[in-house]
Amino acid sequence: MTHIRHKERIYSMEAFYKEIGTSRQLVWQMVKRKNAEKVVEDKIVDLVCEWRKIHPQMGSRSLYYTLQNHAGIELSIGVNKFETLMRDRGLLVKRNKKWTKTSDGLVKKIIQI
Repeated sequence: MTHIRHKERIYSMEAFYKEIGTSRQLVWQMVKRKNAEKVVEDKIVDLVCEWRKIHPQMGSRSLYYTLQNHAGIELSIGVNKFETLMRDRGLLVKRNKKWTKTSDGLVKKIIQI
């Protein structure tokens, strides 16, 4: 696409880039960077899925440090971004809360009578 049509006027892409205060080079550098990040994230997600088969209840922070230290894999992202990636892809471990029942509520009913 080399032109943009807006209200019956045709603008060149160079004029559009100039209007938004950027350049064509910057736009393509951002696209290239985002694509490279996506490739790295996909590799990490595949690796996490393999490890989750063996350790299904391992938390994301523990999994991050295990992958780095024991597996010898150099992750190119930090622990917070790793956890955010796991949350966005739906790979967090579901919490199972075990509630202890301390009373049955019958005492309140007896007192009211």
